[in-house]
Amino acid sequence: MKFKQVAIAATLTAALASNASAVIIDDTDIGSTWNAQWAASISGENVFVTAALTLDTVVANIWGFTVTFNNQSNAGAELAGWGFSTDPDLAPGGFSLLSSPSAGWSTGSGPSGSDQNGNALNVDYCAYAGPNCDGGGSNGFLGIGVFEFTLTFADVIGFFELTDAYTRLQSVGLNNGESAKLISTVPFTPQGGPPPPPPPSIPLPGSSWLVLIGLLGMVPCWRRRRNA
Repeated sequence: MKFKQVAIAATLTAALASNASAVIIDDTDIGSTWNAQWAASISGENVFVTAALTLDTVVANIWGFTVTFNNQSNAGAELAGWGFSTDPDLAPGGFSLLSSPSAGWSTGSGPSGSDQNGNALNVDYCAYAGPNCDGGGSNGFLGIGVFEFTLTFADVIGFFELTDAYTRLQSVGLNNGESAKLISTVPFTPQGGPPPPPPPSIPLPGSSWLVLIGLLGMVPCWRRRRNA
């Protein structure tokens, strides 16, 4: 068992080192929450989205989540898609929405094209309001949007790596005619965490003890002089 734990820890360390934007989600993390953020300026309009991802259940190879988005972008910039990648990959059709803020949301493959920095997108899975993850008709939203979904893997696993947190906003820009494809500026990171340990006690140096003992020894003498 000890060797297995060492091997898992080494795997986690190597995975995180290879992808600084990755988060490892473990099957013991039920009830834990991770936060992410997307921010950019697109054609003179500021877009800003946050998300809180919570692991609800793990049953065999099916992992259940809730994600709450808060689209705080300028008026008109609707959140109309979001996505991610996993390692290992999901089973075919393994990304399923259980609930969404409005009707018309679907799941499928990730977007094409580039992100806000001109980098090629490598997002594997996407939820979208419209014909696909790249755009089209909208059932997007401003403000709060809550999704419940499941991820189904081919095998029972103890943990997986979540990367490439992605959102798409449409009706962006001064003329509300553009679409913004964003990779998270702050990737999913654990919310909160254990409280810091208390500061260690600082022992008195040996010389301080000698001074203290000397002062205590002088108390009887001081009392005798006062009574004399």
